[in-house]
Amino acid sequence: MTKDGVPEELKKPSRKLWRRTLCECDARREARRGIEDESDLPLHELLSDREFQVLRMIASGKTVKEIADELSLSVKTVSTYRARILEKTA
Repeated sequence: MTKDGVPEELKKPSRKLWRRTLCECDARREARRGIEDESDLPLHELLSDREFQVLRMIASGKTVKEIADELSLSVKTVSTYRARILEKTA
């Protein structure tokens, strides 16, 4: 296994779980847009829209390069988003 890849047999269950979780999170995120006290928000709701988009793509099993290509960003920019996601959710 490389740092950019996950064995295919591990992707399928996690993709299904992440897809369901992220769809639920999207709904909650939209419902909570007006909340002022961020300390009560789930960690993923502290992410910017772009960070959340990158998180979803990572969760779907895409590599940093694939995400960069799809969003027309540099690999370094996607890596920065990834680092910010880790900081905010750790």
